[in-house]
This record gives sequence, structure tokens and C-alpha cells, in this order.
Amino acid sequence: MNGSGDSSKREVVAAIQKESDESPPTFRVKVEDSVWLESSYVRRLFEKSNFQAIKESLFLGGCDFVRLRFLGENFVLLSCEDADNLAKVIEGNKDWLDNIFDSLVPWENSFLVSEKIIWVRVRGLLLVFWSSHCFELIGNLVGSLVKVDEATES
Repeated sequence: MNGSGDSSKREVVAAIQKESDESPPTFRVKVEDSVWLESSYVRRLFEKSNFQAIKESLFLGGCDFVRLRFLGENFVLLSCEDADNLAKVIEGNKDWLDNIFDSLVPWENSFLVSEKIIWVRVRGLLLVFWSSHCFELIGNLVGSLVKVDEATES
């Protein structure tokens, strides 16, 4: 490979770095209808490691219509298409749920967790940009990079 290809790659990476230093990234987000959240509840787990076991217990206990989503920081969202069914499950399993969760509050749109690990998939990235530095810049657009998977690094 000749030296001119390397220099153009450095220039492009330098341009990306310069752009990221000049102004914060902006994103357009389409806010979807969240009416279904109005009948949902947020609970805080005593231990995060119980999450999968709780989902399985709900399923095996005949509550497969209740959906559990991990929100980060040991918070879990309980939701169901039928608000009455969810209320019955919560009331009927109060003792069991109180042993797993330390709080239960109805969903509020202002709910926020300060940390959440997400997976970001990047498609169409030119191979000249496949570097730890470039992936870190991309990760920093939405937070901070935790790790690049081994398959991507190699």
C-alpha cells in the first residue's frame, strides 16, 4: 500500500475528530405513542441477577401476558396489554413480589435512569474507519463506549 492512502485515511479520521470537538451531536427522535406505559409499573430489584429467573417464574406461574423489561440500575418495567390483569397479578403476588423488589411505583414519563448499557449497531461503515478510536467517537455520540466486541475488532 502506498503512503498516500494512509495519509487520506488520517485526514478523514482527523476531520471526524475535529467535527466531534466543534459541536455536540444532534439526533432526531420520533416519539412514539406511549399510552401503553400509563398502566405500567416500575420496580427496583434487590439483585439484578434475579431478572431472568423472575421472568421465568412469571411465565411458569401463568402470567406470561406480563412483560418484564430491564431498564438499568436494577429497575424493571412491568407492563401488560390489559391494565386490570397487571393489577391483579401485582395484588395476587404481593408477598412474592415484595421479596424481589424494594419499590413499586406507577410509570411516570419523567422516569430516568442515569446509566443504561445499550448495544449500538453501525452499518455501512467504511473499513478505513474500523479502528478503536473511530468506534469510541461513534460511541461517544450516544454516551460512552464500554467495549467493542471481539468479532468487530478483528
